[in-house]
Amino acid sequence: MSSFSSRAVGAIVGGIIADAAGVPIHWIYNPADLAAVLAKHDKPEFIPEGQSPFYKIPTGSQSIYGDQCYVMLKSLVENKGLNVESYKAILKATFGPGTAYEIDHSGPRPIKGPWISHSLIAFLANYKENKEKTGDTESRDMDGVSKLGPLVALYAGDPKLMECVEAVTRVTQDNDIAVKFTLAGAKLLESYILNGPNLQAVEEIMNSADPEVKDAFQDVLNIKTQPHAEAVKKYKPSCSIPGCLQNSLHGLVNATDDFASSLRPTMVATGDNCGRLLFLGACLGAQRGVESLPADWVSKTSKAEEVKTLAEQLLALRK
Repeated sequence: MSSFSSRAVGAIVGGIIADAAGVPIHWIYNPADLAAVLAKHDKPEFIPEGQSPFYKIPTGSQSIYGDQCYVMLKSLVENKGLNVESYKAILKATFGPGTAYEIDHSGPRPIKGPWISHSLIAFLANYKENKEKTGDTESRDMDGVSKLGPLVALYAGDPKLMECVEAVTRVTQDNDIAVKFTLAGAKLLESYILNGPNLQAVEEIMNSADPEVKDAFQDVLNIKTQPHAEAVKKYKPSCSIPGCLQNSLHGLVNATDDFASSLRPTMVATGDNCGRLLFLGACLGAQRGVESLPADWVSKTSKAEEVKTLAEQLLALRK
């Protein structure tokens, strides 16, 4: 069985490489369009040229989800733990004026550069106005769940983990539904980092969760045997929680020991595949450790080696 450190690093790196793998076909909602792209390639991951109808960035790069996870990791390492005000500052420095993310979204698509999420746009506006509450009150997207890896890796087993998760989530998403499902995702990821594979983990988390979370998790278990594409149709392929998280969970409860083959069904299920992939990749990496991750996926992900180094530095802070 993998060590705690390997599982913690695996959670961070696993999420990052899963996200990068799906970026070239991110947010393709039309099944026929996606099928036409996939027909030209042997495998769906790391397609050489981006085909997203919304944005075009080099293959191997991170989506807006992956970049938020990366920023979370850097902030924790640089501050030797969570410092919310410093975290806000690095968000502005990464996604704000003068950065690669400052692109006009009103023109033709796909834009040439990375796509920024609604919650970050709202955060930047609120932060500029020096508001105490900077989070988007409407956003129920997968952003909070997607950046959990570094935070859970650092604070797994610490009673203050959930307080930290809520604080970080509300920085960009000051929405109770987003928060409660992000907390549930954190508890599940924590279980894998602390204990490794556990077929009952989803049920265990579900049984101690908020009633709305419990119902959402139970519904996934009820349709476990249905094809993953059917689950994504049921829960919708959009970025919104709880559906996007339910899609990730459906992939998780049907995962095998093989990282790549466990991720491909949701990678090709249309829509917000990166929102699903990052959390699923983190959970799979946490279950079996960094050594279980495919070396070719790591080599094709531009930030993977840097992320691995930062993750190891993060783990050293626990000692």
